[in-house]
Amino acid sequence: MLNSLNSWHIVLLLFSVLYCFIHSLLASNSFKHYINKLTRGKITNKYRLIYNFIALIGLLPITIILFAHPGAEIWDWPHPMLMNIISVFAIVGFLYTLKYYNASEFIGISAFKETTLFVISPLHRFVRHPWYFLALIIIWCRDINIAYLITAGVFTLYFILGSYLEEKKLIEIFGSKYEFYQQNVPMLIPNPFRFLSISDLSLLTQKK
Repeated sequence: MLNSLNSWHIVLLLFSVLYCFIHSLLASNSFKHYINKLTRGKITNKYRLIYNFIALIGLLPITIILFAHPGAEIWDWPHPMLMNIISVFAIVGFLYTLKYYNASEFIGISAFKETTLFVISPLHRFVRHPWYFLALIIIWCRDINIAYLITAGVFTLYFILGSYLEEKKLIEIFGSKYEFYQQNVPMLIPNPFRFLSISDLSLLTQKK
């Protein structure tokens, strides 16, 4: 495999790591507060929209290199139809959870409002980060070449690290509620023997 690496794969690795670093930096509260202070609050309401735009544009060079310099094939799914069916189910799961969020706030069209109300989708009963879990399914349910393996590996590590960083912020917001949630629900990989009961869900999501 190492003999099949070329300079474009090194560039791809650097782009992928840089993308994850910038994405994490822009999502951090400290950076958002710095930008808010620097701009005197002029872009506060549009920060989410700018964040999503940068995230989308940042994927372009990665995608171009992926298709232009794929490298040697490492793994081909023996049943492509199964691969696509699993991916479709993951996409449907993602779309299903969207209805539990304010889409305009998520995109950045309207201002994001902080809340101490613990609102979760049914999938959150089984995994604390269902979007990351579903994204990992989509990422790895593909035929894999060297370029794709590099990117998939970097983004998988980022999802793991991002989960830990995100949960620090969630503990600051929800306190003991989220700590209880952590103890009862796995972070990224669902466990059939560990999930949030309906009664515990009601307790966590009720208003104070």
